Amino acid sequence: MNTSLLCKNQLATIHFAAADGDGDRLLYRLSKPHGVNADDAPSSSNGYDLYVSDPVWASGYSDQNQMHGDPALTINENTGEITVKPSETGQYCIGISVEEYRNGQKIGSVSFYYTLTVVDCNQQQVLDKNIYNDTTAVQTLTLCEGSEETLTSKQTFPNPQPKFQWTKDGKVIWGETSQSITIHQAGNYQLLTTDINGCPDSFDSEIVRVSVGSSAAAEMDSIPSICDMAIPPIVMNARPAGGIFTGPGVSGNTFDPRIAGKGRHEVEYVIEGTDACPGSTARRQVVVGEAPVLQLTDVLFASRGKPIHIGVTDSLDVTYQWTPPDYLNNAAYANPTSTPLANITYTVTAANASGCTATREVKIRIVEVLMIPDAFTPNSDGINETWDLKGIAEYPHCEVTIYNRWGEVIFHSIGYQNAFDGTVKGTMQMPGVYVYKIRLAENSPELTGSLTLLR
Repeated sequence: MNTSLLCKNQLATIHFAAADGDGDRLLYRLSKPHGVNADDAPSSSNGYDLYVSDPVWASGYSDQNQMHGDPALTINENTGEITVKPSETGQYCIGISVEEYRNGQKIGSVSFYYTLTVVDCNQQQVLDKNIYNDTTAVQTLTLCEGSEETLTSKQTFPNPQPKFQWTKDGKVIWGETSQSITIHQAGNYQLLTTDINGCPDSFDSEIVRVSVGSSAAAEMDSIPSICDMAIPPIVMNARPAGGIFTGPGVSGNTFDPRIAGKGRHEVEYVIEGTDACPGSTARRQVVVGEAPVLQLTDVLFASRGKPIHIGVTDSLDVTYQWTPPDYLNNAAYANPTSTPLANITYTVTAANASGCTATREVKIRIVEVLMIPDAFTPNSDGINETWDLKGIAEYPHCEVTIYNRWGEVIFHSIGYQNAFDGTVKGTMQMPGVYVYKIRLAENSPELTGSLTLLR
């Protein structure tokens, strides 16, 4: 028989075919099916003997009325074709006998037994088209990269079971023909169900849109120490994209040292997690400091071969380095001593605990020997008429001041192009002792002493 499934109130024709090798005539008849009860079967040596019982028809049924219908179950005795339009659902055990005739005489018969299932093909079944992940109906699902999940349909079907076929992005996934599927790739998944209750019914499940999330750990570039709080906001870089920066002075993907303020700050880059993928956080320390302050005279004057201090005011947690180290007693001191033999320029670099640095230069200039006489005689004899300072011409910006005994300035000159001749506004000064002050350059030490004007 081609099928054992029939639809209620639909005419069905089933062809039953038998053959005889001798060419005898075969006639087909409906017959009472016999029941086999293995529990009641007597024991036998070969184990193949079966006990065949004689069943009793239920009310309204008989050998020739084995299935209710309009028409009821009938068989064509010559062709073996069964016809029926069943009126009730259920499972029916029917019997068919094939009788063999030779020259008009019955010479044998054989019986066969079949089960026909009648279902209501027109019954409107409420179908659950949802797809579930565990116990939750889902239409979207995010997988963590490298993980897998199971999708399943929870719709139940009576036997016979329908056919199932999973698709991904509208294409058949070969071999996935059960109600569940294990997935590990992104795509649009759907379950197609056909041949429901043995009938050509079908339905398509809801589509589940699956995405794959990244499980990569958050990474964040380091931020160098910031030593100038006036600089504009700094752009921060991190991976993978899509995370959020948090911390003092943070706005979007920038760090503003003016808002964060001085100190050590922690900045975070957070990748939000999902049920499928845990979150990830990267942390960086950002130091906002101030450069060391170097108070240093730009130019110092020194005598050749004589020690001079060139240092700065020392600060805690600050290191110093002077270059070049020539003539210095220690190039790592805050205030080393230089004993210069020639003009030289030093550079000092200071670094504090925050990694901030500052540099300054100081020039050491050698002061040549200056001959300062302690008396002169402006008496018009042509000898020693002025206060002649030997070597003063090397210092064109020098400052020379002379005071009388009452502290009054009687002579002042920037540069010493015109030597003091003992007169003030054309009037010769009285003989006696006067005080002088000489500054060869702006930052040079002041030279002081007395000179005597003789007549």
